[in-house]
Amino acid sequence: MQSLMDMLCSWIGALPFECLQMGFMQEAFLCILLCAPLAAAAGTQVVNFRMSFFSDAIGHSAFAGAALGLLCSVGPGITMPLLALVIGLGIMFLKRRSTLSSDTVIGVLFSAVVALGLALASRNQSAVRLPAARRPFSRRKSPPVPAAPHAGIHTPPHESGASVPAADSRQWQSDG
Repeated sequence: MQSLMDMLCSWIGALPFECLQMGFMQEAFLCILLCAPLAAAAGTQVVNFRMSFFSDAIGHSAFAGAALGLLCSVGPGITMPLLALVIGLGIMFLKRRSTLSSDTVIGVLFSAVVALGLALASRNQSAVRLPAARRPFSRRKSPPVPAAPHAGIHTPPHESGASVPAADSRQWQSDG
């Protein structure tokens, strides 16, 4: 098996791409070549059974699972997959018990799980909110900017080369 893989990787290495000269890139490219037809066949079945929205619903259930874990002081690594499993089983149960289409059942549970995640996250803000120093876009106060030597805006230099402060804008406002 290893000799077959080495032979295929050497063929891949003969391609005129610089990135494929490294061994791990050759193995990654070989993996893509082998997985792509399998993913295409599985994807056809997913679309045929109208389950293309399924992975989106399961992925967003992880948010609710993380919020549930933080609220209950349990590791999110446990609650995220557990809630994803419950949501997946719920989708399959509702799909088999009702006459609704798969996309409708998935959409309803998807909306419900996102709403549940937001509701759980808003219940315990201290568990979900990061300290200001760790938030990438927090509104921390910046250090004060030192005052400019001249309060006015400078106009471009005159013909003589001297820079003249601009007139105060209040002078140009009419009283009427």
